Amino acid sequence: LAADSLPFQISDQAMTVGERRLEGDISLEMVYPNPLNTERLLALFAGTSAAAETLCTYFDPLHPGEPVPDFIIYSEDVKKYHWGGVQAAGFFSQNWDLDNNDYYIRPK
Repeated sequence: LAADSLPFQISDQAMTVGERRLEGDISLEMVYPNPLNTERLLALFAGTSAAAETLCTYFDPLHPGEPVPDFIIYSEDVKKYHWGGVQAAGFFSQNWDLDNNDYYIRPK
């Protein structure tokens, strides 16, 4: 899976979601199609720093009883505010992109 094929761009201290650039130590959890088997999904975890990568599993996507969106982007604030610390979250379209506008990005 090539990083440039993902709907988000991740770099040191920043992540781009659509037209928005989110900065700081932020973590990403998401599901995405497996390029080797289109009938399966991958769980992807990434961060803009080592600290953010450590936080990547805060929202356990396999935890029974707590459904989560296709993607969640958050900072260390989730430890104090839980969902209030989420910077972006939502669901992909049927084409696995953001064209459906079914997502939230925290206002600046």
